[in-house]
Amino acid sequence: KIYFSFGSHEKETAIYTKDLISKVFKLNASIIMAHKSAINVCCYSRTLAFVMKYILKFGMNAKSKNIPGIVFNLNKSCRYDLLLSYLAGDGYPTKDLFELIKSRRMLHSLQIQKITLATISAGLSLSLQYLLSSLGLSYSLGYTPGKKSTINNINTIFSPAYYIYIYTSQKM
Repeated sequence: KIYFSFGSHEKETAIYTKDLISKVFKLNASIIMAHKSAINVCCYSRTLAFVMKYILKFGMNAKSKNIPGIVFNLNKSCRYDLLLSYLAGDGYPTKDLFELIKSRRMLHSLQIQKITLATISAGLSLSLQYLLSSLGLSYSLGYTPGKKSTINNINTIFSPAYYIYIYTSQKM
């Protein structure tokens, strides 16, 4: 199985993802509630799961996410499309980025000045920086170390987080 996770407020993006799986891979996918604040698009294909895990090496969870090396052999337009898809699924503001994909517009057409990405994967942070540089896009970085905290009398541990801020006023 492959899961694509979305916030419960991202139903339109989940439906779009489900439809793309059907069109591109000719596979059925379903949308299920993961919990109160999240939905998953589930694709039940061992073959696709094998390809994504062992051949493309996208990663298996938040900490191991990565952009496969093969992406950097794609032409600039394909790399840009992959970036927009990633941003729409994992960037902020998600809704604006999803609209950008649907309308086939560029980042500089957004009304916002900055897109924020956050990840606990050092590998994903590094590969995103490489992708952005390969597209000639400017960005800045941030980092928050992990910490222990107590929330509602429950001890929690927060992972370190890597932040990438992409500036939208630039043209490719």
